[in-house]
Amino acid sequence: MTQIEPDGARYVMQGDHTAVWLDTRSVDNIAKAPLPGGKRIGIEVARDGKDNPAMQQVKNDGTLPIEDHNTRIIVFGDDPQAVLSVADSIAKEAFHNVAFFAGSAADLRKAVK
Repeated sequence: MTQIEPDGARYVMQGDHTAVWLDTRSVDNIAKAPLPGGKRIGIEVARDGKDNPAMQQVKNDGTLPIEDHNTRIIVFGDDPQAVLSVADSIAKEAFHNVAFFAGSAADLRKAVK
């Protein structure tokens, strides 16, 4: 797992259309200011360790790119602890290209425009 900087996020948004952007904010906050192409992922995926039902759900519903564990995944949101927890949990599920954005979702939206 790595941290992605604003310039890196912009580069990925513009050039890697296979990247998966995962937003840890609440549904209401996402609705107010979405990131185009972002998918919601809840903090519950980071709870209860291996065989977590929430993690299994995001694998099965298409939130995570289960067919290619090398797909770039970028986790972002407004709660740094939630972002790190979710990114770490995804990396522990054998996804090999997980990054987190340390700034706020608003910072990310500004960076990728």
